[in-house]
Amino acid sequence: MTDIVGSNDLTAITPASTSTGECSHAGAGVTVATFNLLGAGHTDKNAAGGSTRPDFPTWKKRLPGAMTALQSAGVSIAALQEVHPPQAKALAGDYAGTWGMFPLDGDAQNRVIWDSTAWTLTTGQLVQIPYFDGKEVGMPLVQLTSTTTGQSIWVWSIHNPADAYGNAAALRAEALRRQHATLSDLAAAGTPVVIAGDFNDARDGNGSSHCQLTPTLTNAFGGSVDPCTEPTEDAAVDHIYGANLSWASARVDSSVQTAKISDHPLVVATTASNNTACTMQPAGYNLGPVQPQLARLVGVLGPMFGIQNVGGYRESAHDPNGHPSGLAADFMVPLTAAGKQQGNALADYARSHAVQLGIDYIIWYQRIWSADRAGEGWRPMEDRGNDTENHRDHVHINALPAAAVDSTADVTQGCSEVVYPVPEQYVGSDQHNWHSSGSSWSSWHTGTDFSMPCGTPVYAAHAGTIEIDTTQSWAGPYLVKITTGATSLATWYAHMETVTVSRAQTVAAGDQIGTTGDLGNSRGCHLHFEVHLENGSIYGPDNVDPSGWLAENAKGDVTARTARRDVGGQEEHNHAA
Repeated sequence: MTDIVGSNDLTAITPASTSTGECSHAGAGVTVATFNLLGAGHTDKNAAGGSTRPDFPTWKKRLPGAMTALQSAGVSIAALQEVHPPQAKALAGDYAGTWGMFPLDGDAQNRVIWDSTAWTLTTGQLVQIPYFDGKEVGMPLVQLTSTTTGQSIWVWSIHNPADAYGNAAALRAEALRRQHATLSDLAAAGTPVVIAGDFNDARDGNGSSHCQLTPTLTNAFGGSVDPCTEPTEDAAVDHIYGANLSWASARVDSSVQTAKISDHPLVVATTASNNTACTMQPAGYNLGPVQPQLARLVGVLGPMFGIQNVGGYRESAHDPNGHPSGLAADFMVPLTAAGKQQGNALADYARSHAVQLGIDYIIWYQRIWSADRAGEGWRPMEDRGNDTENHRDHVHINALPAAAVDSTADVTQGCSEVVYPVPEQYVGSDQHNWHSSGSSWSSWHTGTDFSMPCGTPVYAAHAGTIEIDTTQSWAGPYLVKITTGATSLATWYAHMETVTVSRAQTVAAGDQIGTTGDLGNSRGCHLHFEVHLENGSIYGPDNVDPSGWLAENAKGDVTARTARRDVGGQEEHNHAA
């Protein structure tokens, strides 16, 4: 039976945990689409013998073309709108061998469909959203799990009301408010989230989805960061937004309109290849799809105390904010005197360094210690009947949802390797001008410059969380920072022409974050790139030579590529001294 989530029950949607999956760094991106099919009721003869769109063929002639267009575009998940009863029946019957669908039955005019060889349905709900005349309509929100990687993704197909029945702007505003609130809750768990559909917001200005859903989510066509700006080349009302992922490409296919398949275009977007299928792993451990802060924590404590067996993600566990959320690790020790001593040493060190390691609580030997009640020390727990349940053969450590890790921790992350922030052909354009002095800079040059044409892709040099600073005029409208913690590695990217990520978004190494520009105090198209080992200030002692840092840490041997040097792209900072 389909779950119905009412307008007062949005918080009742609990993010389901992701399924166990191996890190698949080479995995392909996920291609999603939104497509308004043009409902059968608009093109087929009604009781009076006519139709509202007599210039279009009947649904039966149009639907095969719609499904062919989706398959030709390589779509594996699609949000559909205006799926009237005969179209829904055909999808559930004629296309059931290829596509899964939610909901399978009922009157919902929105559906989510997916390639059944690539995805399985984990959970699905109809979430109530105000539609024409304020009527509450259930719109499908599903969680799908990849059959190859085990990674999960939330997808929501929506259709906000148009002005066909009066001025529906207030209803659209309420719909966006509910959509934003629900998606924010889902995204907080770290799982990729997508909302796609017919937003009917072309005339809503600052009330449009471009402004209201960002920067929590990003539009597949980029833009839409503070201040709110419309993405370029986006469809008028058909949009795709996402969180906890990066977009590699997006396009609008208007051929379906020309062919009279629908009166809406097919909008298609593909995620970056390594973002939804890859979980960071510390060297020597396979924790499953855990959160990055836990991976770092294990990478510090495991080797330090000689513990080789560490359990991470476990869907069947009963601590929803622990193992199923990728925030808990079990450090296994033998049931011997030496094992107890080993566990004591680990637990004591973890308590002493809880702030640096981002620890929420520790359970060991039938006792619990938590950071928020640190003054109480160890607190006794009830006897649960055996050594495992009483945590005598393992130290359980739970990480905070947004933990900062000590920057001195030596953690190798299999999916967060360092890469050059520019395309390979421009690696040799590095000016090696860190710490240069002269009239171009008020003190000294705090980064290095890569010269390349405006509009060239800029990539995340490592995994982390996006920060966007709009107060640094020298950098242009946006100074983008990728951080890994309050006192750990951060890299800065300046003078960019476009920014394709949003605040608080997580990115993987190599994800595109924008394009190069000539904005701010700049002379020529280039990327200004800085490295701060402890997330310090612009002139702080942790600001290191980015050229040397990249040469030491970036993946691959670039010695041969650095021979080519471009002398353009110098800049002026005029930083405060």
